Amino acid sequence: MKEKELEDFLEKNLNKIESGLHLIKRQKKVSTGIIDLFCKDKNGNYVIVEIKRNPNVRVITQLARYNMGFIKRGICRDKLRTILVAPEFSNTVKDICNFFNFETRKIPKKMISIEKKKLNNYYQNFDKEKLIRYIKRKKIVNQSMIARFLKIYNHTATKLINDLKEENIISLTHFSGNKVIKLK
Repeated sequence: MKEKELEDFLEKNLNKIESGLHLIKRQKKVSTGIIDLFCKDKNGNYVIVEIKRNPNVRVITQLARYNMGFIKRGICRDKLRTILVAPEFSNTVKDICNFFNFETRKIPKKMISIEKKKLNNYYQNFDKEKLIRYIKRKKIVNQSMIARFLKIYNHTATKLINDLKEENIISLTHFSGNKVIKLK
């Protein structure tokens, strides 16, 4: 599973990271980079969630930069948490995270593969006509709108959009970083 797919899954299943997490913004741009999932916990603390398939010690620098950026902007260190999420952690990465008070959460590969199978089943049973009717009704849509309408992950919506484009059913243009979709 790619990091983006893992991020898609965790965005919709924050409870797999921690109970009570609420998403503020996905792919939050900050002066020091782009945070995968920026959340608040049940106690009102800000939570930086970084997702890696195979984390190494370089990710610690990335996490430290995110923390420094928020602290410089006035967010109290006591109100800011950082969680590194991955299927596996080396002892070195766990030890360094612990030293800097960064939390780690292991998402088992088995859980990821089960979710991937569910996605594949959805994709195989997809109702193309339902999506075409939706696009026709809205006239112009983007990938996120399609994902929300079908209650699917963005990467699954990408696959569907690409298939419809190959079948010459839709036209696809890029506008301000968005994929704009219209029926042909």
